[in-house]
Amino acid sequence: MLRLSENNKKPIYVTVDSYGGNVLGGVGFIQAIDRVRSRGIKVKCVVTGAAMSMATHIFATCSHRYAFPTSLIMWHPMAISVAFARLTEINTDQMNQQLKLLSRYLDVRLRTTLGISEAKYRKYEKGEYIMFAADIKKRVAPDFLSIVEDVR
Repeated sequence: MLRLSENNKKPIYVTVDSYGGNVLGGVGFIQAIDRVRSRGIKVKCVVTGAAMSMATHIFATCSHRYAFPTSLIMWHPMAISVAFARLTEINTDQMNQQLKLLSRYLDVRLRTTLGISEAKYRKYEKGEYIMFAADIKKRVAPDFLSIVEDVR
């Protein structure tokens, strides 16, 4: 994406179809989109199937967001697996603090892009709400995305 934005002012199109993934990898993708957008280049994203978990945060970072009416969108409280980490009391406390900071950072970005109150955001963030894009537009955040029938 960063290479595409060099010597180019045309919009960059991203197709999103993901059930989520690695939080830290997703933050790297968000940072790349932010850098491209800071160059004055639009990043247009379309959800063709699903944007769940970290993919929703990536989708929210785009300048223009499109989805099919039945595309699935979902966000939830952040979770990171530490199955192979060597945990001590000290690094567990440090990790907990870092996770809180990262979670707050992602929550504020998504809530701001959705354009909804913190109370409304928390209502949908409490569990793993999976919603059709058309329902998000209609019931949750009308300006968050545009509904499309085709990607051409």
